[in-house]
Amino acid sequence: MKGFDFDAVVQYRDKLASTEKDFTAFISDFLLEMGLRALTKATKNTDATKDSLQNPTVRTRHLKGSWVLKEVKVDGINVSITIYNTADYAEYVEYGHRYRTKDGWGYTRPYYMLTRSIKDIEKEIPKRFNMQFTKFLKEHGL
Repeated sequence: MKGFDFDAVVQYRDKLASTEKDFTAFISDFLLEMGLRALTKATKNTDATKDSLQNPTVRTRHLKGSWVLKEVKVDGINVSITIYNTADYAEYVEYGHRYRTKDGWGYTRPYYMLTRSIKDIEKEIPKRFNMQFTKFLKEHGL
């Protein structure tokens, strides 16, 4: 009986080691791409007519142009991304708010600009991740 050739096992181990090093960068890049897609959708979902709470007919585009993707953070097995709007009143447009009128109270309905965008992206993530992860593995010979 002949001996077992470990060359293939050693090569596979080396491929896995290089894949492990590149995986964090792959995840960061993937999440950045998804974050940019969410940012684009949030910008499109932002109605320019809601830019001024005092005068809704004013179109400053301040709210629409204030979306920011801050960072992709990888901490061990946790990966996160931060997207926010720098406009002071963005929260009130996103989630709605009550306001006082001379007859009592009124309510401005929420627009959920970022919330809707994130829900849309969450639906896309599994399909996109599978495609890109398969490509990543092929590039590493696995």
